[in-house]
Amino acid sequence: MKEGKNLRKFMFISPDGLTFSRENLVEPDVDNFQVVGYERGFDHDDAFIRFIRKNPWLKYTGFKEIICIEVKEFPSEGKPM
Repeated sequence: MKEGKNLRKFMFISPDGLTFSRENLVEPDVDNFQVVGYERGFDHDDAFIRFIRKNPWLKYTGFKEIICIEVKEFPSEGKPM
């Protein structure tokens, strides 16, 4: 794969998440999205291939679906408030 300055930025999320709405609950009660990670690529397919190659552990998780969203900047590149 060619590298370059003009690689686009993508965020990968999964709707396969659960969380607790209150501390005292025994089981999670809220469906949510989880941010799985970030990667650069020429397009979403290229970014996903790069993402999986850098994170082979994902193949062994329970995620059934991962959604790719193009982003302007990664959170670590954001400007402080």
